[in-house]
Amino acid sequence: MSSKHDKKQAKTKIEKNARKKEKKEKRREKEEKKKSKRKFNFRYGIVAQSSVKITRFAGLAEVGKMLDLAKTHLDHLDRLDLDNPDSNAPAGEHSSLWIPHSAVFKAVFCMLCTGKTSYADIVSLNGDPLFLEIVCQPISEETLRQRLDKMGRHPGVGKIVGDINLEVLKRCRLKTADCEGRQFFQLDIDPTPMDNAKTHREGVGPVYDGTVGYCPSMVFSGGELAVLFEQRPGPRHSINGAPELIDRAMDMTGRRGVEPEAVLAVLDSGHDGAAVFRTCDARKSKFIVKCNHRREARLKAGPMLKLARRLKVEPRPDGKVPGRLHYCFLRKDDHPSQLEDGIPCWRVADVVVDTLDSDGRPVGNELEHAKSWSWWTSLETEDPWTIVELYRQHASMEQCHGELKSDMHFERMPSGKFSTNALFLQMAAVSFNILRWMGFKLLESGAPLPGFREGASPEGSASGRSSTIFASCPPRSRPPAAEPASPSTPATPGSMPSRRCTHDASDTRAASSPHLRPPSSGKDWRTAPQCLAFPL
Repeated sequence: MSSKHDKKQAKTKIEKNARKKEKKEKRREKEEKKKSKRKFNFRYGIVAQSSVKITRFAGLAEVGKMLDLAKTHLDHLDRLDLDNPDSNAPAGEHSSLWIPHSAVFKAVFCMLCTGKTSYADIVSLNGDPLFLEIVCQPISEETLRQRLDKMGRHPGVGKIVGDINLEVLKRCRLKTADCEGRQFFQLDIDPTPMDNAKTHREGVGPVYDGTVGYCPSMVFSGGELAVLFEQRPGPRHSINGAPELIDRAMDMTGRRGVEPEAVLAVLDSGHDGAAVFRTCDARKSKFIVKCNHRREARLKAGPMLKLARRLKVEPRPDGKVPGRLHYCFLRKDDHPSQLEDGIPCWRVADVVVDTLDSDGRPVGNELEHAKSWSWWTSLETEDPWTIVELYRQHASMEQCHGELKSDMHFERMPSGKFSTNALFLQMAAVSFNILRWMGFKLLESGAPLPGFREGASPEGSASGRSSTIFASCPPRSRPPAAEPASPSTPATPGSMPSRRCTHDASDTRAASSPHLRPPSSGKDWRTAPQCLAFPL
């Protein structure tokens, strides 16, 4: 009886193993069939895989082009004596170091443009052919750390970074702000907290928003381009050193070719001080500074609303929030108490009143639902609402702060030394502008940008992790491939547009660029990438 039971169990086990083997074979056949199709699910559709190589670092080719334009400044950097920080004079000849200072600079720019901010991230770039084409040799983590520490202590390096940033700004368009027919170049100045909690880095401390870290001041032009970044300790107030920061920012715009009379400085309430007004007036520039009411009773919503009604100010509907009214008016008789009478400065007030509650019912007492804001300005205008609209554009620089921290991953500083982190922050401004320049260049070319649905806005972030741009790099003396599908072929309704990257044989710009060729490493040219994809 036991023998029959054993035989039955053995037969069941054999059948079970056979079924498992059959399932395994089916699974393997299914995976091979899926591989044979060679399809990958991208962001907005299915794209057939080709034999070309795709690298996410292809944008470094454009970074290398921009750094070539700053070759004069990089050569000056190679001649600096970093071992003698007190001397700003060049040594006279190029350094005999195995790794030049300019190579370290280029490596940092490549890191920042690819969203890498840690010293250890340099290892992932050392094997990329485009990175080696720009830097000319691998850079170790230890070399990067030690060299940047020396550069941070040298006063001449910061000036060179500013000169490189100026070269990038000269090739970017500057956005202007319109004020009743007059055009101004708007300088947005605002601090931003950078969380570096649970670290022992030099200068880290409590920031105004409750975090622990740094609070650098940043100057942007029109909410698009980085003019100047200044590293500051966390506890330092915005008004401390603000006049000197404005002077340096206006010096930069002056070297860019912008007249001081055409500059409009826009600052938040942390910069409400007579020293800021005097600095802008000495430069003959206009300013808009949000008032810090400092608990003044006369500037509260109730007294300001009564004043607006006494002056017979016509309310302006909000346009977005139903039942919200704006009482906007100008008071030229209101002057800062600590400012001289000869400097033009007056107050623009905006009192917001909600006449409807959240359920759409009329409120009983409007004073309980009123808010008041005001601004100091030297800009002469007939309509005070223009000042409010110009200050609202100032909020666009918060988007730049978000792109810097999230898209470029630049918030946690890499070094424990304050001077090194200050240099790193200045180089981040240059990298930010290089990415902007790449975006402007592609948008002005009018070429269709893959990665966007029809009707979507192509204006993305600075470092651009939201879209993917493809650049074609032609092969060298390679036999012609099969004829690609015509780009004018109409797509079938409901289908996604093709993203296959094709090369126009008549276009020789990519072939003439040295940054689109891999370094001469003795390998066959057939292994070189021909289709490069990089984020924008």
